[in-house]
Amino acid sequence: MNKIYRIVWNAISCKSVAVSEHARGRGKSSGKSNTTTCVLKAVALAAITLSAPAAFAGNIANCNKPGDGSGGAWGSYNGGWVGQTYNTSGSELDCRHGSGVILSESTAASGGGLDGASAYIAIGSTGYESTGQMTLHGPNGITLDGDVLITGNLTLGGNVAIPYFHSNSTLPDSVASGTDAVAIGGNAIASTANSVALGADSLADSTTLSTSGFKPGSTAIAGATAAGEVSIGKAGAERRVTNVAAGLNGTDAVNVSQLQSEDAKLNQIGANTAAALGGGSTYDSTTGAITNPTYVIGGNTYNTIAGAFTDIDNRTTQNTTQIANIDDRVTQNTTQISNIDERVTQNTTQIANIDDRVTQNTTQISNITTQLNNGEVGLVQQDADTGNITVAKALNGSTVDFAGTKGARKLTGVAAGDVNTSSADAINGSQLYTVAESAASAIGGGSSVNSDGSISAPTYVIGGNTYNTISGAITNIDDRTTQNTTQIANIDDRVTQNTTQISNIDDRVTQNTTQISNIDDRVTQNTTQISNITTQLNNGEVGLVQQDADTGNITVAKALNGSTVDFAGTKGARKLTGVAAGDVNTSSADAINGSQLYTVAQSAASAIGGGSSVNSDGSISAPTYVIGGNTYNTISGAITNIDDRTTQNTTQIAQNSTDISNLTTQLASGQVGLVQQDAATNGITVAKDTGGTTVDFTGTDGQRTLTGIAAGAIGASSTDAVNGSQMYNVSTSMASALGGGSSVNADGTITLPSYVVGGVTVHNAGDAISNIDARTTQNSDAISSLASDMSNGNVGLVRQDPSSRTITVAKGTDGTVVDMSGTAGARTVTGVAAGSVSATSTDAVNGSQLYNIAQSTASAIGGGATVNADGTISGPTFNVGGTTVNNLADVVTNIDTRMTHTTSEINSINNTLTQIATGNAGVKYFHSNSELADSQAMGANAVAIGGNAKATADNSVAIGANSVADRANTVSVGAEGSERQITHVAAGTQGTDAVNVDQLNQMVSNATGSLPAGVSAKDYTDQRINAVQNSVNQVAKNADAGVASAMAMPNLTPSRPGNTVIAAGAGAYRSGSAVGVGATYRSRNSKWLVNSALSLSSTGDLGVRTHVGYEF
Repeated sequence: MNKIYRIVWNAISCKSVAVSEHARGRGKSSGKSNTTTCVLKAVALAAITLSAPAAFAGNIANCNKPGDGSGGAWGSYNGGWVGQTYNTSGSELDCRHGSGVILSESTAASGGGLDGASAYIAIGSTGYESTGQMTLHGPNGITLDGDVLITGNLTLGGNVAIPYFHSNSTLPDSVASGTDAVAIGGNAIASTANSVALGADSLADSTTLSTSGFKPGSTAIAGATAAGEVSIGKAGAERRVTNVAAGLNGTDAVNVSQLQSEDAKLNQIGANTAAALGGGSTYDSTTGAITNPTYVIGGNTYNTIAGAFTDIDNRTTQNTTQIANIDDRVTQNTTQISNIDERVTQNTTQIANIDDRVTQNTTQISNITTQLNNGEVGLVQQDADTGNITVAKALNGSTVDFAGTKGARKLTGVAAGDVNTSSADAINGSQLYTVAESAASAIGGGSSVNSDGSISAPTYVIGGNTYNTISGAITNIDDRTTQNTTQIANIDDRVTQNTTQISNIDDRVTQNTTQISNIDDRVTQNTTQISNITTQLNNGEVGLVQQDADTGNITVAKALNGSTVDFAGTKGARKLTGVAAGDVNTSSADAINGSQLYTVAQSAASAIGGGSSVNSDGSISAPTYVIGGNTYNTISGAITNIDDRTTQNTTQIAQNSTDISNLTTQLASGQVGLVQQDAATNGITVAKDTGGTTVDFTGTDGQRTLTGIAAGAIGASSTDAVNGSQMYNVSTSMASALGGGSSVNADGTITLPSYVVGGVTVHNAGDAISNIDARTTQNSDAISSLASDMSNGNVGLVRQDPSSRTITVAKGTDGTVVDMSGTAGARTVTGVAAGSVSATSTDAVNGSQLYNIAQSTASAIGGGATVNADGTISGPTFNVGGTTVNNLADVVTNIDTRMTHTTSEINSINNTLTQIATGNAGVKYFHSNSELADSQAMGANAVAIGGNAKATADNSVAIGANSVADRANTVSVGAEGSERQITHVAAGTQGTDAVNVDQLNQMVSNATGSLPAGVSAKDYTDQRINAVQNSVNQVAKNADAGVASAMAMPNLTPSRPGNTVIAAGAGAYRSGSAVGVGATYRSRNSKWLVNSALSLSSTGDLGVRTHVGYEF
């Protein structure tokens, strides 16, 4: 910290004094001699003081070597030296022929003198210490008042209290045997030079610090060679390093959130890769897997690039063969048309003469239908002026039953009914939900409305337990309150007992204070020095873990060398788990987790296809592509094969295209062949220059169909060919006139009609007319009877029982919904009697029933809760502990929080009283083996542990000899140029946990996989994406040609009935082009249009289509 003074040793006054911050103090070597000098001064002072009369009730012994004097008891010399001895040869106080001084409160005159129950000071070679040693023995405690300077190694055993350093352990003491090593914690062992062992049973004994750290890539890594290690566990007992800030510099620790950030980047790479693959490929950010794409090529579906390439290769081979063998298979088809039978006229006349009574019946049925639709007749009617609908309003009865054969029905389209004590309106689901929702809100505790309208049980966490009822929560609070009352009473008794014990301790402290008050001033000086060291440790000015006073950064042994932090223990290396995804780039030093590496390898293997998979060691197995009958195990080999064969096909296709284009031009212009077209008249001739009287279209497969024939003239002298549409039109008009399912057969004949009249099937118009006449007479009587029954509720969906007067709606039919809504929206259903309320009830409930439930709920809640006009319940108001809350959950939470706080305070008081009674408080297991300067913790709340460790930044920690923590909120275990490895690190799981090398190794292995030699992951991915893009380009080329092919097919409409249009077209779309021809025929009655066309695309694909349309 910043200050204008510092503490130095004054060799003259033998104590620490405050001087200017620029003053020089003594070194360690002079410190020992000065300490000895001060001790001698103190002894001399004691001797001078003893020469004066004093009242000392114990013994003083000056032990000399044998022969240096004679012993004797001075007895009652000068009245104040009873029981004292001087210049003895060992007969008193057990000098054992040594040279030293013993001061004891014991009044024993001879023999031993010190029985362990008395306080004493032994200096030099006595029966209690050896030469150069000094012992202070206080069976009831020793108080060192003032500065205390400790220049050598300090061992604090047992439960020793040092602010900010505490331990609760019964393990053996820690050991720091390595040079400049630090061991903190029970049985912690730091045997490696410049190492730090943190925590009970931690072991820092790495023998591989000189080995360079794991290097996943080619970029140089910082701190490659460790100058020491910081171990926070051992093999089989690893610890997790938590609350680790994100590392910035090359030697900073990496936390899990940084790995998660890298995971997000890998997820983006995975998503981009899936997008580049196309074919519906997706990336799963949870598993890291990329689903195989789906390519539809030639009607076949493929899920790997290899499969798609194989299909393209096979089809390219097939196209090559087909293009080479193109012949003149497009020829004229022959159709022979027979004379059309004219048998329609008689039936048409018979059907036109059907009795007028059918017309009359139709009118009557139409009138009834209109009245039903307008709500003028029937039980369910609608007022023409108000639009209100009534159900059997002029009839009695108290029940409207909507149940059917499949049970109760749902009544929908119900407007919100009035909610009050006198309401008889039906209540819809939303109103009931509102009431349930308000009740759930009042209950609190996460209570909500279920899909069936019931309210889910709340969840109250009281005293660490979960309750799902209000009574359970209140019972818990009551039990704990009772328990707290008992505990408070018990604590009161223990406080009374402790008060008595403290009083006794106070008397003994007073006695000890009197006895210790005469100890040499050097104890006061040592106390001051220990206090200074404690302050510096607390402030992070000294030790391996230090905190910078300005920045607050914590460093751990930053001034010491070492490049390795070893987490290995007695059982070997530890796995660091929970590592977030680290950044993946050329300069990243982030740790990579296993899922990242596996995801990259898995997605790469899926994209490669060909059976490629991820091996158990993270490498990717070679694919297998069968191309052109040959097997390839590399993408480059497969692509080379396809490229060579595609080049060859391209050349052949280009030549074929030229030849076909020339022939197409000649054929299209009618310049060659038996079928030719005159350039001037456009007339087409067939073998006009050759003899013969027959044109035979028969081929090896039999007769052919001749299409594209214009309608020929129909007359007695006509020699024109008649086409199929002409014959079809005649047959169709006849079949249409007959009706009854009569249709045109494929051979042009007409099927007999079928008329079902009165349940009897007849096949001619005469029989049908006779049947209709008889049934029309019967219908007239039935219609009159139906109108009467509908008005009385005897027929229809809505009926009323003549005895019970109960009204039913469609009870004899299925269906689960009755919709009351009309053109103006939902309707209010009024006049609803109170339905049964039970778990199995299907009765509708009215507004008054819902109001009663809401009112009872509000009354049960209390706190001023009331029922609103819309049926909801207003929130209650409770004053709990001075806080106003509006639901039961907040009431319970408030009480629980205060009871938890009370319980915590009681437990704290109990623990404090227990510590006072037992004296079991403090820190143990803090050791250092170093000759370096003292540690410094200069930053606010900084901690420095280890020789010359400096924590200069705020809230920083420096651990280990020469460690430097000069950045706020950091933990340093070394310094620039002398970094340490952190060993025995358990795998991190949270965002701020540290990651170990195993996690990093797995991450890198999964990310890189088994790539070809000299090829980076990026280059490999680019190659695969380029290959996919080439395939996509080919698909796009085919698609462009397909669009052009569709565009080239002409679809021109004849201007008059009976005409045919023959047209040619051409189309171009992006990179594709095509030519096409087509013909369209309009029937003589103008109702039918038939169009056919074919086209040839620039890719050599032939397209055909046929359209048939009917206009009505």
